[in-house]
Amino acid sequence: MKVLDRFLFEILEWKQEAVFTEPATASGYIDYLLTIGERRGAMVIEAKRLGVLQPATKGAEVMYVALSGPVVKPLLPGIKQAMTYAMENGVAVAAVTDGNTWLFFRASRTDGKPPMSGKGVLFPNLDAVTNNFAKFAELLNVGAIVNRHHLAHLNVAEGLVISDAEQQFYVLNPGDARMRLRDPLASDAALLFAQFFSRLSNEKDREMLRDCFVETGESRKADFELEKIIQRVVNTITPLETGQGSALQVELERAMTTRRSETVLLIGNKGAGKSTFIDRFLSRACRCDCARSVSSRASISKAITVIPKQ
Repeated sequence: MKVLDRFLFEILEWKQEAVFTEPATASGYIDYLLTIGERRGAMVIEAKRLGVLQPATKGAEVMYVALSGPVVKPLLPGIKQAMTYAMENGVAVAAVTDGNTWLFFRASRTDGKPPMSGKGVLFPNLDAVTNNFAKFAELLNVGAIVNRHHLAHLNVAEGLVISDAEQQFYVLNPGDARMRLRDPLASDAALLFAQFFSRLSNEKDREMLRDCFVETGESRKADFELEKIIQRVVNTITPLETGQGSALQVELERAMTTRRSETVLLIGNKGAGKSTFIDRFLSRACRCDCARSVSSRASISKAITVIPKQ
């Protein structure tokens, strides 16, 4: 901790609240879990006691090494441990270090390759870190990780070619850029757009839903089935002569006597009194004898369909 904390917090710009030490997992405890955003895991660091990691090389320069190769064989237990923690927490990149030796590698993959078949970036000692500090920082600095520079270096280690940067040309000098004053109409336009687009998410705005309806194969099929149902109902409707106030009562009593299923449609404008009529009709006109009162009135109320006049 005396070494790694200074690396992370004093040099590589990590904040205390973004670094978790010893968080529990199914397989044990992660030494360091670096996070970005809302605790999204960015890197697992497996820390070993100073001097434990001794790569099989006498070189003092950064190198790309196979995770299953002989150079990192002394680091293999730490590599597998870090991979396990990373895969359990959905973290793509891991590092193994004893404060002197550093190895960065992909701990979990989505390209169909086993993680152990990949390659890593090895800094065999602190001299390699010092001599190649720009690369080291882009593998571990918080800003570089946010911009995915660490993944670019790991791609290079595995031989993936990075295309040349495209030359950028500016019409105006970026140094002369200034914030323009807001147009007086901008406030009105912002209010107009806010009101319009807020209606798009309002499920109760039937007019907007109708205007924004998108026809699909399923909707055309539903329209066809609905049209068949409507046509079948319309073809079986017999107009009722309402010149006499008792005409509807006579028809209902006939339906109850013959025990036939009948459907009554009341059509009228909104607020015309359709529902009020049904309530008054069932309470006054249908005062039948006791043998058919309760069950008959319940069946009548279910049979009457109220349709607003369009």
